[in-house]
Amino acid sequence: MMVKRAAGTSFGGLRQASRKWESGLFIGTSAPFFIYLYSDRTGERVSVDAASGTDTRSPISWRSSAANILQCRTLGGGGTGERTWQPLRSGGGATFVIESEVLIPVGEPPLPFIKPRINFYNDTGPAAPLPGRR
Repeated sequence: MMVKRAAGTSFGGLRQASRKWESGLFIGTSAPFFIYLYSDRTGERVSVDAASGTDTRSPISWRSSAANILQCRTLGGGGTGERTWQPLRSGGGATFVIESEVLIPVGEPPLPFIKPRINFYNDTGPAAPLPGRR
């Protein structure tokens, strides 16, 4: 299948990208997954367990690279994980992306973790860290 980026599709500037993005892979799930991108280029990966009313948060950093967004997280053992979003289309609060992630262990070659796939993220509003959470 051929996928082309719609002309002009991007996440915009820092302010436009600094949002709470809900993963579109599992709409209506009781365990939604979010990526929070804060305007200071930090953020969080947030897994919610609606049944128990709890969430699990992992810190990330992020940056724009052309129209793409690159998110970095620390792995156990000191390596990093790098997730890339390449925007394809936006509309109705959702952005369709080609998403991939590589794990970069210390002293070893990068390993594909998420092979390129199409996903969409719903914009659920401005992202701001909770006081005392970081």
